[in-house]
Amino acid sequence: MAVVGSGFLKTSDREAVRQAVQRNCDIADARYAGNFTLCTYLLKMRELYRWESRQPFGLCLLSDEVGPWVERRERYWDTLENADFECLPVGGACNDPFEAATVNRHLLPRGLVYSAGYGRGGRPTFFLGVLERCEDFDDYTILISGEELARDLAAAPAMSQGNTIFVRRDSIRRMLFETMEAWHWRDSPQDALARALDAYGWRDGDEGALERMTDGEIEAAVW
Repeated sequence: MAVVGSGFLKTSDREAVRQAVQRNCDIADARYAGNFTLCTYLLKMRELYRWESRQPFGLCLLSDEVGPWVERRERYWDTLENADFECLPVGGACNDPFEAATVNRHLLPRGLVYSAGYGRGGRPTFFLGVLERCEDFDDYTILISGEELARDLAAAPAMSQGNTIFVRRDSIRRMLFETMEAWHWRDSPQDALARALDAYGWRDGDEGALERMTDGEIEAAVW
């Protein structure tokens, strides 16, 4: 296991990369967000709102705040449906956004990790995060990110590309929280999820248990 990030990227350069990645995320959402079922779409929009507005997990989201945000986002997406993906300003060049390996050669030593590719249904997907650690296992390189700086609606918890595995800690944590929140709404105290939560020692508001679950699911995602 190794912690990476001894280099330096100027704040202005980092922000330029972040903005370009986020715009590509928005373009992908503009083209493909409508492919989700309505229920899944609304849950994902709610989760995206929580991420973008930096709302803590324990805070109840208000419909009179989320609803207008969704309307604004959909109007913004309308302006992007025919837009082209942007190149990424990294290493003194403007790089093709799907050349993740090239981009990461510049970003990984500076404590950032980038991923680009195609997900379920051929949907383009991108993200930029803070590199938490890098691990080598057999012929695989495992890149685990922490805080996410740019992301799309899909936000897959883990992805593989060639011999590289990308695991998104923040996305896994959010997925777990959303799953537990939905379980509370169902009020099914004796089901399989309840037993899994109990095995982790989960209690409402217990951040430590959430972190233990996240660690466990990171390992599962890698395998």
